Amino acid sequence: MTALTTTPNQAFALALNATLPPSLDGSLGENRGAGRQQIAANTDWEAIRLWLGQFTDQQKTYDAYEKEVVRLYVWILASRGKPLSSVVYEDWEAYLAFLADPQPRSMWVGTKRGRRDKDGGVSKDYRPFAGPLRPSSIRYAQGIIWSMFEWLRSVGYLAGNPIIRNRRRLKRPERSQSRFLTEDQWHAVLAAIEELPRQTAFQRQHYARWRWMATLFYMTGIRTAEAINGAMGAFSAIQDREDGRKRYFLTVIGKGDKERAIPIPDHFLPEISRYREAFGLSSWPAPGETTPLVFSLRTKSAYRPLTRQSVWVLFKEIFKHAELVLGRNDPESASRLQAASTHWMRHTAATDMLNAGADLRTVQAVLGHESISTTSIYSHTEDLKLHRDLNDKHRVRWSDTGEQPN
Repeated sequence: MTALTTTPNQAFALALNATLPPSLDGSLGENRGAGRQQIAANTDWEAIRLWLGQFTDQQKTYDAYEKEVVRLYVWILASRGKPLSSVVYEDWEAYLAFLADPQPRSMWVGTKRGRRDKDGGVSKDYRPFAGPLRPSSIRYAQGIIWSMFEWLRSVGYLAGNPIIRNRRRLKRPERSQSRFLTEDQWHAVLAAIEELPRQTAFQRQHYARWRWMATLFYMTGIRTAEAINGAMGAFSAIQDREDGRKRYFLTVIGKGDKERAIPIPDHFLPEISRYREAFGLSSWPAPGETTPLVFSLRTKSAYRPLTRQSVWVLFKEIFKHAELVLGRNDPESASRLQAASTHWMRHTAATDMLNAGADLRTVQAVLGHESISTTSIYSHTEDLKLHRDLNDKHRVRWSDTGEQPN
């Protein structure tokens, strides 16, 4: 096919108005699925809209996803002269190179925001890019676009995902001791949860569970197996003779069937009540209560515990939303959340406990580590101390910096 002789805004307008010729609208795409589709879309733009429709209740997510897929879509039309459903791996490789240097700039790069003109059409000033994308932003775009292609494949619209071989690029190798959330990333997780809609009863329960999961795993450093096998009746209190207060604990069964009691700080107690009340339970569990510590929203009778896979998927969703939140200000740090998983919460809990000044042996006991050396990998105190000591004392004093040699 020959390239579509038009600009990005004109290509987008043709798609929106359903006036693309059959050779470009995707109805004859070479990568269209051969079996029965699970969606009724017959053109690429219809299929894209259906994929985006999953996120209409999350406006910021929707906007971020739409921006990335529209960029790709108009580039495929205007630069490759083919429909999205004919994209092959080589097209994707060319697009990655293009993202690092969108050319010609006069066609692709602009400063004005928005795609619509005053009449609701596509603005003649619309340019998809503000400039070259940084590597972190390219990885971010890749994650979104890979997800779209994979969904289109899963519903039978496409025969295959043309960028499946590139999925590995989404993750960077991480040292085991660095798999924790930074302060900004953790704040983005909290902000992402707070942005969840709460208009309907189901939405409020969805929010309550996300909030509970983040709080539980962060405050206790609990393992996934301990969480899914735990019960609400495992919360208990001991009277502290020293000050007369009740001290709360959560008893779990850890590795090797070893029981341990995790201290529950006072400010965590209202979160237990918040979670339970969202599902019509009493504010505090009864002794020996068998209600699962983490349970499924979709249950008709008794509460059913989440599976390990469900917990993993839940946290991947949380981190996906947090990536979008953090990406507004720090795409580099946000892109690292693509690699985050449930176990990062345990690492984050350990790191933050130690950074807050908790004793190493206290954290060892809370996490249930056999060896204190295992716990110590989460402590960066000595690293920071070394940096502070050396930072202003050891340097190369080049003459062009105005500093005098020692």
